[in-house]
Amino acid sequence: MRNINRFATGLVLVAFLACAANAQDPADVGMSTEHLERIDDLLEEYIDTGKLAMASAVVSRRGQIVYRKVVGMQDIETATPLSDSTLFRIYSMTKPITSVATLMLYEEGKFLLGDPVSRFIPAFANLKVYDADVPGKRAVLARPVTIRDLLSHQAGLTYGLFGDSPVDSLYLAARLFQSPDLKDFVNRISQLPLVNQPGERWVYSVATDVLGLLIETVSGQTLDEFFRERIFEPLQMHDTRFSIEPDKMHRFSTYYQHDRNGQLIPFDRGASSSFAAPVTFFSGGGGLVSTVSDYMRFACMLLNSGTLDGTSILSRKTVELMTTNHLKNDFMPGGGFGLGVRVQTNTGPAEALESPGMYGWAGIANTFFFVDPQESLIGMVWTQHYQTGIHPIGSRFQTAVYEAVRE
Repeated sequence: MRNINRFATGLVLVAFLACAANAQDPADVGMSTEHLERIDDLLEEYIDTGKLAMASAVVSRRGQIVYRKVVGMQDIETATPLSDSTLFRIYSMTKPITSVATLMLYEEGKFLLGDPVSRFIPAFANLKVYDADVPGKRAVLARPVTIRDLLSHQAGLTYGLFGDSPVDSLYLAARLFQSPDLKDFVNRISQLPLVNQPGERWVYSVATDVLGLLIETVSGQTLDEFFRERIFEPLQMHDTRFSIEPDKMHRFSTYYQHDRNGQLIPFDRGASSSFAAPVTFFSGGGGLVSTVSDYMRFACMLLNSGTLDGTSILSRKTVELMTTNHLKNDFMPGGGFGLGVRVQTNTGPAEALESPGMYGWAGIANTFFFVDPQESLIGMVWTQHYQTGIHPIGSRFQTAVYEAVRE
């Protein structure tokens, strides 16, 4: 792995983002070129030591790209270098897009955030809560699950992947993600108990996939149609889709993991990937493939208060609502949660340099983004590696970006 990054290394100074021009001098927008170049060392360290196969990073401040780099291999076996056009599995970075779609319908008056989900999805009318005091018993809801609960992960749903509660076990046994479509998926969920009462606490969950069915029900379109017509085409996100067209497969990255000997091996690759097949279950919680440049346009739209290149997706007030903390208690040090994104509530307990009000999210394949309205700053670093927690590239990258702010 020590030499493969040399094929794809280099600061890219091309105008690939219409939402942000390339800075002639990062100092013009308060960034130090010398300190930004330290990100090079960080990225190359991960590649040279064999921790990661690839990394793509971009930093924008005040509407100008101040740093862009691709390093490593899109596919090691074929010696295909990573490029700006490489397609990544973004998994849970799909969630902010689904949340934006939900809020678009909210702005149109299709529902209120406090409306019960069961008003639009009848299967949610009969939900019960797991009773820890009486195993096997299911208690009645103190109140209905609302749309706001889904957006803020306070609905009492879970994933079955990240917890060890009895309800998580039931989720795993239900094989939810083998559902043929969103309606079947949500029907299966509705037969399972909630892990806690609605609004009681934050639990990372399949709630955003339920929002996908809500969008389909209210709009009369499939989720992929709504995304394409209402978000991707207006924002010119031409490569963001639920599956990859055959003529784009050569741009699709391999997804890696480490074997027992610490060697990088494919976890998911090319034509054998589920993303290469036609999709009928459109996962709003984790189903999209995208490029760094596409997602940067989405992030620019959020930073620009819902508008990009004259195209309005959301109003400024709705973006403010989305990126405001909606939790009573932080779910992580210094971190609250808005409507689809983590929100930094203060800088005290945080483990990285941040600003109050910074927001963003990540995907399980190690894709990460943040938006800082206070600093007019966007940062993204993407790779494709299964063991997410082993290599904290996102937090290290974020610290390096903030460290380069020099005014």
